[in-house]
Amino acid sequence: MAKGPAEVAHGSIFIGFVIKLILYGLIILQGYLYFATFKRDRGWMKFLIAFLLVADTVNIVFDTIYLYTALIKHFDDPGYLANANWCAHPFIAGSQSVLSEPLLRQSGYRNL
Repeated sequence: MAKGPAEVAHGSIFIGFVIKLILYGLIILQGYLYFATFKRDRGWMKFLIAFLLVADTVNIVFDTIYLYTALIKHFDDPGYLANANWCAHPFIAGSQSVLSEPLLRQSGYRNL
């Protein structure tokens, strides 16, 4: 049986998205445990953790909108599937990476 255009173009993206949702649940759990456990942490650290949680949530929403549009609305439209629309994804992923690296360095430095 021949594969449809949506399966060829976005099958692996959908599988990655499902794994990302599972990991997102763990991130939400970690955020909850952080705010419940470290109540006396500095304000900028709490703000940074909250910002990263919100940025990850926004990233999930954008990915959901993109996959819904590509796989449901334009299911049998190879022309639409050929043109990806990732306008905000690099910015959000890049900002999360840039902001989380100092946290990792600081926690590694503290444990030495």
